[in-house]
Amino acid sequence: DTIDLNAHEKAGIIKKCKPVIVAPQTEPDALDVFRQAARAADAPIVEVQNSFNWQKEDSALSGQSFTLAGLGRSYGLWTPLLGDYQLENAATAVATANTLNDAGYSVSESSIVKGLKDVRWAGRLEAFEHKGRRVVVDGAHNPYSVTRLVKTLGEYVDLEGRVILLFAALGGHSAEGMLSALAPLEPEAIIVRSRHPRSADPTNAAETAGKLGIEVAITSDTVSGGFDQAIEMSEPGDLILCTGSLSVASEVLEELRDIEPEIYPNLRP
Repeated sequence: DTIDLNAHEKAGIIKKCKPVIVAPQTEPDALDVFRQAARAADAPIVEVQNSFNWQKEDSALSGQSFTLAGLGRSYGLWTPLLGDYQLENAATAVATANTLNDAGYSVSESSIVKGLKDVRWAGRLEAFEHKGRRVVVDGAHNPYSVTRLVKTLGEYVDLEGRVILLFAALGGHSAEGMLSALAPLEPEAIIVRSRHPRSADPTNAAETAGKLGIEVAITSDTVSGGFDQAIEMSEPGDLILCTGSLSVASEVLEELRDIEPEIYPNLRP
């Protein structure tokens, strides 16, 4: 069983008599594995989903504010990270800070507030204005994370204009599953190949997209060339969505932030 195996591997980090913080789990079987491992190690366990409550107050593309309460403390917080899952991550981080405090380490409330306010996660639902165009970059690279990306976009972004999809997947990852999750956006797709040595042939992904009813405008052997095409074919009010792998996200960020790319000819796909 994959879930059971993965949970046992992750539970290997649990140390004897040392506190363990468990982030919210969607699979009860995984949580059971962590509980068993904690009991065996005589390690106190904090289950974030059962120890904390959080509520989103307000949100925009710039970030979201929320309240968080648990372990006898409460906070009013803001973070630039978007999505409900980021509130889960924030709760886990705060639970860790609270546990350190209880163990005698000093992590002040102001440090917690500032840390969540100042945190940056490159390539994770990052929004930009570039040459008069809206651009969202996200390194989602499996069907589950792309499904969550699509859901979050619907909450934060006006999708009345066209969606121009810049997409690249790595070999061995489910391009079909990701494109299926993206299909409800009715995008016009530009399928590209990143510099990653495992980057998949864009022709194959383009064929898959076509079978799913996604219009493929062009394919490109480079992310930069595909991104230039996305800017050229888009109009104000459209959204350029760049996703499918961490490598495509990083190469788009090079374009947006004018970062000199690191080229390794021996690692070309």
